[in-house]
Order: sequence, then C-alpha cells, then structure tokens
Amino acid sequence: MRTRGGRLVRDLKKEDVVLLEDGVRQEIQALIPPGGFTAERSDIVRKTGDVHAANPRLVVLAFDSMGAEARKRAADAAAELVRQVPEGSMFFAVAGLQPRLNWWLDFTSAPQAVIAAIRRAAGAAGLAYGVEADQPGKQLAFFGAHGREETAWKAADARLATLNRRAEEFDRQLQGTRQLGSLLALTGALRNVPGRKSVVFFSDGLRRFELDHLFRAVTGMANRASVTIYALDASGLRIVPPSAETLAALRGRDGHAGIVTSAPDGGEPPDPEKVATANAEEGLRLLAEETGGFLISGTNRLETRLAGLLEDFDGYWTATYRPANRLWDGEWRRLELRVRRRGLRVHSRAGYWAVPAGEDDVLLPEEMRFLRASVETSSSAELECSANAFDLPSPGGSSVLVSYEVPIQRLQFVPARPAGQQYAAAIFLTQIRDSEGRTVRRLYRSIPVQGAEEQIRRLPPGRILYHDFVVLPTGRYHVLLGAMDAASRRMAVRRVELETASAAGGLVLGAPVLFTRTAPCRDEADPLCFGRQAAVPELGQVAKDESRILIRYQLAPLSAEPLRLNVSWWREDRLVAAAAPPDLEWDQNRPGWVILRLPQQATAPGRYQLRVLAKQGEMQTERTTVVEIR
Repeated sequence: MRTRGGRLVRDLKKEDVVLLEDGVRQEIQALIPPGGFTAERSDIVRKTGDVHAANPRLVVLAFDSMGAEARKRAADAAAELVRQVPEGSMFFAVAGLQPRLNWWLDFTSAPQAVIAAIRRAAGAAGLAYGVEADQPGKQLAFFGAHGREETAWKAADARLATLNRRAEEFDRQLQGTRQLGSLLALTGALRNVPGRKSVVFFSDGLRRFELDHLFRAVTGMANRASVTIYALDASGLRIVPPSAETLAALRGRDGHAGIVTSAPDGGEPPDPEKVATANAEEGLRLLAEETGGFLISGTNRLETRLAGLLEDFDGYWTATYRPANRLWDGEWRRLELRVRRRGLRVHSRAGYWAVPAGEDDVLLPEEMRFLRASVETSSSAELECSANAFDLPSPGGSSVLVSYEVPIQRLQFVPARPAGQQYAAAIFLTQIRDSEGRTVRRLYRSIPVQGAEEQIRRLPPGRILYHDFVVLPTGRYHVLLGAMDAASRRMAVRRVELETASAAGGLVLGAPVLFTRTAPCRDEADPLCFGRQAAVPELGQVAKDESRILIRYQLAPLSAEPLRLNVSWWREDRLVAAAAPPDLEWDQNRPGWVILRLPQQATAPGRYQLRVLAKQGEMQTERTTVVEIR
C-alpha cells in the first residue's frame, strides 16, 4: 500500500482494511505490517544455517531464453538489484528456464556468489527457438529473376509467406510451452518453502498462444505456493508499440491475452506481428498481476526502475483470514482489498483457486471443473459416457483399472485448421483417493478426432475407448471417473468404491470382468490381457448371449495343491447355473487368468449375482458381482 506520492504506508490498523471475496466481506484475523530483516533475525540464520528459520525475504532471479542484448540488460539489472540490497537483508537464488528449469544457485545472502551465478545463468539463456526463415522478398526476387509471370510468382510468394507465418505460430507455441512448463516447475519447487517468496522473471515476453490452460496452472500454483512474480521485460524499447485496438482485441473475450482471429467489432483482425508483440508483453503483465506483482517494461535500462521493486519486497502487508465459503470446489475466488483511508493506492492479488487440502498437484482448467463435480453429492451425466473401475491382481500389487467409452456422435465438432477440417476431443480425468480422502493418483488423457467435414458427416457409429491402470498398495479407494467433451464442456462423473488386496496373505481374486469384444494386447502388464488378446470390458456389466467372463487370480506359494474355481449365477437368492472349470495352473510370480462363457440358464433378461469361489487347500476366497442380462 502506498500514498499517491509513492510512499509506503506503515501505520495501518486492521479496522482500516476491508477484504471482499467474491463480493462478500470477510473477517480479517490479523494484519501484519511490513517487517524488515533485522540484525537479530540475521543472527538466527547465521547460527542455525537455516535461511527459512527467521522468515527472511526470499527472492529468485529467473532468466528466460533471450537474445544477446536482452540477456545483457537482464544481467545488468539483476546484478544492480543485488548490489542495492544491504548484505544479509535478503536471500537470493538464481534459476534458468532454458530449455527447462536449471537451479544455478540456492538461497544465499553472499552478493558476490549471487552476481557470479547471474552471469552464468544469463550467459546460458540464449535463444532456444526462433530460427529465422527466409524473407518473402528473397523468394520474390528469385522468381522474378527466372522470368516467371508476375501472377505466378506473386501467388507462390504469398503461399510461402503463409507457410512462414504458420511456422512462426508453431514456433511461438513451442516456446510458450517451454516457458510455462519451466515456470510451473519453479513455482512448484518453491511450494514447500515457508513464507512469501518473490520471483524476478527476466524475459523478452511470455508467449501464451493457445496455452491458457498452462498459464492458469502456473498462476494457480504460484498463488497456492505464496509466490509473487515480478516480470522485467528485457526486450527494451519497442520501435512500433502495439495499438490500443490490438490490445483491446487481445483482452476482448475474458480479460486474458490470447490468439486473435477477429477484431472486437467482427472486422479484420489486427496485424499478426502486432498481435505477437502485444501478446508477449501482455502475457508478462498478466503473469505478474495475477500473482500479486507488477511488470517493468518499455526501457533499455532496467536497473533504473529497481527502487519500486526493492520497496515491494520489503514493504508488503499480510492480511490473514478464514474464508466464509468453506466449499473447496476448485472455483476461482475473486479478492478485493479496500482501505478506508483516503489517498492510498492498493495493490493486491486478484484471487485464488479454492483447492482442497492435499490437492497440491497441477490442476488444469478441465481438472478444476472435475474437482467441482467431485465435491457434489450426486454423479453428473451431461455427457453420454460409460465408465467403470475394477481391482485386478497384478505383478507387484493390485491394479486399479479404469475404462471409459464415449460415443463419437455425442461429441461437438468445431472447425479446425486447415480449412474444411472438423475437430472434436474427449477428455478423460480419473482421481483416485485413499480412505482418508487424499489424492494418490490423478490420470489425464485427451483423445482427439479430426477429419474433413464430409468424412465427419459420414462417420459410422462408433465409440472412443480408453482404459488405463495403476498399481496401488492394499487398501480402500474412492475412484472418481470423469469424461468431458472438449468443445461443449459437457461432463459425466461417476464414483466407484474399491478395495485392493495383496497376494502376500494367500489367495486373491480380481473383480470378474464381462466382455464381448477383444483387441490386440499392446502391453503385457495390462491386466485385461490374456494370451495375445485384451478384453474390452462391458462397462455397465451388461451381459449378452456371446458374453464371456475374465477372472484373474494370484496365489502366494503356500501350497503345491491345485487351484479350484467354482462360478455360480444367482437370481433372487436362487441358484440358476454353476460351472467348475478344470483345476488351474498357477505361477507365484505372475497372476493367472481363466475365461468362462455365459451359461444357457443365465441368458433370460434380468439382474443376476455372479459369485466366484476360489479354493487351494485350506485357503479360499470369494468375489460377488451384480450382472444385468438384456
């Protein structure tokens, strides 16, 4: 908080501040004033060797991949920043983001070590991408020199220019993915460091082309980890700044910069080069503002703008409160801080993602919606989808197998590049929680379907099939199965309770799996594989005349006696049919399997209980599954 003249305010009281969350006033429990890193605290650190023991000011100097001039500006500014800080008052770390996160120096208050690491990191921060393509003018001269007709070489040159623009788009998207991935790793690495952390991000622009999901993952992780990012644009003064119309178009949809395909009024889109420039600078601004920092740009001498940065490191107030809304549903909570005293400027975080305790992993926007659905009491079925989870014996433990089926015709297709193409995708999200509610595994998969409009129109009825499996320790698990249509955002969620067992205690039976179709076995560890085939499960456990049953089992080496299996079908507590396959062979090092056909007596429509009893000597175990015959 500052006065209009720029002075820091250090005499506020809790009664002077109003905090709103989504427009609802919150009770502030404490308002902690700015606290410098005193000599007493410095002594604590020197004696214990723990830089976090006295809540010091922690600053990470992070260097993106940049051109030579930008690297020099960034290195000079970072070195000057360190020189202006009294020794022992702040701890600096140095990181590089090329082509992935590199930790050049851990937190230290020794200025010479920090400056040496800055030079090394900035020297390595060369351009990782951006190979310059031939200019269209060179191709134009080539065609003209060889006597081509004017229309022919102009058309060829126009085609080349289009291809070059496409190549530049792909290049920017690749660079943006690298940038955001490295920032995600950096903020995640700081998550377990206590207190507020500052990251000074030196870059020549943040490219967010079609990468909003990663950008929001970065800002969400930074806010959960109490990381404030200050962006320093090292590209220097721009000769032709983007126009106001370009910036308006970039922010037109949701306040976030992104790809522009048309002007806000539906007219021609802004110049592509201006869009690229504006998007890069706008990305840095949004990154800083959404994590509580600010952007320094538009100068060839960054070191002259460091005073405000240093004051912000040491001059922030901390307001603590307990949110009145206790529903941790993954929604974005907008924060607004007001001060009752006149003449003050307030700069604070825009908000936070309401993520439950224990959900510290990266959450993409799709996962956020899935998380919201997971806290509801009933399953969601906006999208037609079949899904189920099975526990099956596997080498090294017990597998939880998850399987999905989504009709392709139920997905929404949208126009795609190149022109005339249609695109749709099914997104599958699986969350496995233990008996205490902690997330132990999260699976994410997007399966696209794309083709020409005519092909999509004539597409025969079909389904997207997806299954995956993870090996988990013995215990009870809650499995949430979610599927989403990428275009319409319609979603289906189902909950399944499972209990996995270990063969260490003797004999283990997996859940019986009904199937009518098979597919080639692509992974020997897949618990649905038998021989060279893999079962495609009937996810609703709905049997047909040609249905078969896959039963997997595993034994501990307690006896040399044969394994006997008895399978029976019951309806309304009445035995309908039974089968006893021949004695089974078994191998203590890997699970075995047996396949049975549906008996004639159990083909009438209705609900049945399928009971599987396995015996070996004195050991026995039983599994029961409800099966529906249609």
